[in-house]
Amino acid sequence: TRRWATWRPSWTGARTNFGLTRRWTCWRTGWRWRSTGTWARPR
Repeated sequence: TRRWATWRPSWTGARTNFGLTRRWTCWRTGWRWRSTGTWARPR
């Protein structure tokens, strides 16, 4: 479900699989969602 985020660049407002617009960063501790998303992956 979040495999596409592995090769996706860090955009401002990337479209998630659920069809929502959130901004996440794919650099630093792997990749973590930078918004009030439902789930976030710390490190």
